[in-house]
Amino acid sequence: MILNAVKGIFIGLALVIPGLSASTLAVVMGMYDELINNINGLRKEFKKSVKFLLPVGIGAMIGILASAGFLLWVIETFELPSYAFFIGLVLGSVPVIFKKMKPAMPKKWNYGLLVVGLIAIPILHFISPEADYNTQITAIGSFGDVAIIFIAGFVACFLIALPGVSGAMILILIGQFATVYGAVSNFADALVMTVRGQEDAWYQGLSAMLIVLVFFAGSVLGLFVAARLIGALIKRYEASVYFAVMGIIIGAAFVLFDVGVGGNLMYSFTDGGVWASVRDVILAIAALVLGYVCTVFMGKIDKKAAEN
Repeated sequence: MILNAVKGIFIGLALVIPGLSASTLAVVMGMYDELINNINGLRKEFKKSVKFLLPVGIGAMIGILASAGFLLWVIETFELPSYAFFIGLVLGSVPVIFKKMKPAMPKKWNYGLLVVGLIAIPILHFISPEADYNTQITAIGSFGDVAIIFIAGFVACFLIALPGVSGAMILILIGQFATVYGAVSNFADALVMTVRGQEDAWYQGLSAMLIVLVFFAGSVLGLFVAARLIGALIKRYEASVYFAVMGIIIGAAFVLFDVGVGGNLMYSFTDGGVWASVRDVILAIAALVLGYVCTVFMGKIDKKAAEN
């Protein structure tokens, strides 16, 4: 349960970062199938499902609340090593996914799914309009605001159930990134100030809390609908599904490189001088290897836990 809570924190962090997919990270950490199955199993095996989902959910909330401001600052300040680390996390799952693909390798049409997955996320990345971070609903003042925030939650969480899709990026595309993460950040600040004895701060956080609750309601509905659909596909065509997942993972790594690594390295080569170029290449490789090792390490812990 502690390990699942830690993984939940990573998922919460991924939900905040535009371009990083929480579901891909769940695949990376070897818990994607379990998440889908336990969400779908809440009716039949309620206690078992809750025992798995509760620590993940608590960890995700901690990750979101803690990272709404801090993690974005880290990424903006140390962009190159941060994105190189994310790429390492993603690529570390390739050996595990490859094993899951093996039963379906004789069927040639599965390689079409691999290609579709490979190009889907880069295409979405390159055709995305310029991100608008400034559109924000700061307080719910009408039923229209409720509908917009609820639909944003439904759409974002329905799509993030698909490996490779970034929930934060979806919110940017539908113009609600600032609304949701602004509310999360304000709510977290209100909690901290309340704990410190500033009683008026709680009242200031009520508007933010209402936005978060409406978004959460839409998210839960979207996640349950997506889990039902994807769970059925995995149950019948698991190996084939992972052909598409492999393509999505490789495509996601390409997008992460394009967003946070390629431009920084190019700047070092052209304007930073020899020392800066060598330093940044070494830094990127070290961060990538660290991310890869982290994924492999978590996978080994999962394997031992399953054997016991």
